[in-house]
Amino acid sequence: MTVLQGLNRGLMRLIKYILLILLIPSCGMTADKWTTEDTLMQMTVTSLLIADCLQTVEVATNDDNWETNPLLGKEPNTSDVYGYFAAAIAGGWIMAYIVPKEWRTVVQSFMIGWEGNMVVHNYNLGIRINF
Repeated sequence: MTVLQGLNRGLMRLIKYILLILLIPSCGMTADKWTTEDTLMQMTVTSLLIADCLQTVEVATNDDNWETNPLLGKEPNTSDVYGYFAAAIAGGWIMAYIVPKEWRTVVQSFMIGWEGNMVVHNYNLGIRINF
């Protein structure tokens, strides 16, 4: 597979993930007032997603580990990883904006807990972020 084919494949997955995420929120399309707290919470979610993404790239480029996320498969390529996490980040911001305030905090807190756990779990397995 050429780099261009990989990028096209990753882009198509990104588009599918974004469309799926946009179709999920049927709880009302009117957003409550967005606050500074909302921004800080969502920036924390985004930071953890980026850390998880970079750890997952390490898994994808290293034969010693394998991915456990069923959406990515056991041996994803980097295009799939970047596409998945780009969609997760974009979808997270969209979802946080769309849901009512009382659910926004619940969703953001869940994502912080989930992604924080994933990053720590990966770190404990020896998966580091290389720059």
